[in-house]
Amino acid sequence: MAINVGAGLDANASANIKIGAGGTIEISAPGGIKLMAGGTSIDMTPGSISINGAGMFDVVAGLIKHNG
Repeated sequence: MAINVGAGLDANASANIKIGAGGTIEISAPGGIKLMAGGTSIDMTPGSISINGAGMFDVVAGLIKHNG
């Protein structure tokens, strides 16, 4: 299943949300996406991921892979 979403006032912008049979959720957009919850945000753009917020973050190195 895919849901196409227009972004703000830009009629040419679009994003896709796919929900897999196993419960996985994939969100994609050509320029980037932002996930927000409780004052924390994760911004993902081509070539960059940033986590912003006052909370503490745990990163498990075994789950991060650099493909460059």
